[in-house]
Amino acid sequence: MRANLIKTNFTAGEISPRLMGRVDITRYANGAKVIENAVCVVQGGVMRRPGTRFAAAAKFGDRKARLIPYVFNRSQSYMLEFGDRYMRVYQDGQQLVNGDGTPYEIASPYSVDQLPAINYVQGADTMFLVNQDVKPHRLQRRGQLDWVLEPAPFIVEPFDEIRDTPDKWCKPSVKEFVGSEITLTLSDAEPPEGDDLPPFTGDGWVPEDVGSYVRINSGLVLINSVTSAQVAVGTIRTDLSATQAASPGAWTREDTVWSDEFGYPGAVTLYQQRLVLAGSTKYPQAIWFSETGVYLSFELGTDDDDAISFTLSSDQLNPIVHLAQMNTLIALTFGGEFTITAGNDAAITPTNISVKNPSPYGCNNIRPVRVGTEIMFIQRAGKKLYAVAYDPDSFVSYSANDMTVLAEHITGTGVLDMAYQQQPDAFIWLVRNDGVLISLAIDRAQDVIAWSRQTTEGAFESVASIPTENNDAVYVLVRREVNGQAVRYVEVLDPDLRTDSATTGEAEDGAQVWDGLDHMEGMEIDIVADGSVMPQRVVSSGQITLPRKAKKVEFGLHFETTIQTLTPEVATSEGTTQNAKKRTSEVTMRFLDTTGATCNGQVIPFRTFGPKILNQPAPLFTGDHFFGKLGWERGEDSLIIQQPQPLPFHLLAIMITFTANAG
Repeated sequence: MRANLIKTNFTAGEISPRLMGRVDITRYANGAKVIENAVCVVQGGVMRRPGTRFAAAAKFGDRKARLIPYVFNRSQSYMLEFGDRYMRVYQDGQQLVNGDGTPYEIASPYSVDQLPAINYVQGADTMFLVNQDVKPHRLQRRGQLDWVLEPAPFIVEPFDEIRDTPDKWCKPSVKEFVGSEITLTLSDAEPPEGDDLPPFTGDGWVPEDVGSYVRINSGLVLINSVTSAQVAVGTIRTDLSATQAASPGAWTREDTVWSDEFGYPGAVTLYQQRLVLAGSTKYPQAIWFSETGVYLSFELGTDDDDAISFTLSSDQLNPIVHLAQMNTLIALTFGGEFTITAGNDAAITPTNISVKNPSPYGCNNIRPVRVGTEIMFIQRAGKKLYAVAYDPDSFVSYSANDMTVLAEHITGTGVLDMAYQQQPDAFIWLVRNDGVLISLAIDRAQDVIAWSRQTTEGAFESVASIPTENNDAVYVLVRREVNGQAVRYVEVLDPDLRTDSATTGEAEDGAQVWDGLDHMEGMEIDIVADGSVMPQRVVSSGQITLPRKAKKVEFGLHFETTIQTLTPEVATSEGTTQNAKKRTSEVTMRFLDTTGATCNGQVIPFRTFGPKILNQPAPLFTGDHFFGKLGWERGEDSLIIQQPQPLPFHLLAIMITFTANAG
């Protein structure tokens, strides 16, 4: 049997070893056994992944850090390096520095162990950051080198009757107005009309009551000072209905529910002009909404724009880990996903709120990302990526799909970090526990769900993306070993580079000696000079000396691109060809702007010799390239196509002549 076959695309990416027998599904035909240091693109091809451009060394080489995006608008977007009690700033691939050249830095309340559990949300130039062990903080950029990170200055924090209220009568001195001073006097018995109060004995007000709230006679009072166990002075926050004394049990003394003792919210988002916080240590299923348009006030009430506090009810403890929003507010918990709505497209109010639990997958502490109309989150075991979509106008209003179902191996032992890049191609980037960076090319309209793996000389530890004027910039934090020392570098993915931790340079008249390579001291690096690949060299004293002058150079760490195809399946009248004696006798590969690649270890001869061509870099090839392969095989029959050089590579399709013999 002889057949001419074409593999038109790689839109299924690297598929699971568990699918090696599923030759009957489309994903098998569009997938590959290995896609390493390459990315699949929506149009169908697979290309060498971007190299990374060195930005700066992180502050501590021996401690982890985390990248967090800060986006005011497309022209004012920054990448933040949060490390052990500090924060540094990057813009346009460069670290912001002071006038003396030292990195601009401000103090941070977060220890290295607290970094993974930071959640954040941004509105305009203000970012709110939360962690269950740290007071909610507010980050503001007031100038290029003027950033302020401080505890969020809440006007009113959520409060509840945490301590026992004194078992006393409480008499207010006045009942109105908001902002007026008021005296609250305790007594053992109901005070008679007039100024005389009955004798007072026992416990009453204590100094710790300063900052507490008192609910009395339908009003609210903030205690400012304690004069004695009997008398406290405060400010009216909500007008009272009367000045008569409230009996024991008819009034309450309440304290903030956010404290070092009880913990702080661990989830945050903005929704319907409210700051929404959730999931503290003591109140893991509680959600707090600020007043509408007043992010810093959580004063509860019954008016539509008042703050709201409620607890998710479920048949088991489901700590809230994240808050996300699409057409609705979604609370992601360890045990499942909850939608929070008001119904009929109305706004959520203190008296109009509905909670449903449509899916039971659960998530972990990695911050979800929004992709179009879907929220992507890592399932609680850390190995599956789920996409949840909510559309109240559809018959099936909520759905959750496992994006790793056909590539369950791709996440390894688990995932540490995740980011979404929208332009120029749509990718979700995830950092694995073992330091491998994995990418998911995704386009629902074109049915593209394509995974691939990226490795480097070291280990990826964090990834984040910010929009820029033209595209999205993806930053990575990488742990490397340089000159015998552990270092951590902030680097930026750059599609114009073919190496990692790279630097580039230009010299109008050409140069042989190039410096500025201290960050790769003692390492053997790739060299591209005026478009030509030169022999690798070791960096010494931060320099490289070339064998000849060059005007334009790229220096960086080596990586190789590898694509291994799957054994073809051909439907015949006699059944499968999977166990037949077979061979791929002819191979034609369709390339776009490619040179320097190999197939099954043999160099693909792209260069066309001609006058003066030997002194020039190999031209990029676009078109079909014929390549023969001989030999009969039983079992697997795959091609290994590689780009071992720091040169462009983009494979569009593979055409083969396939021969199978039952003998």
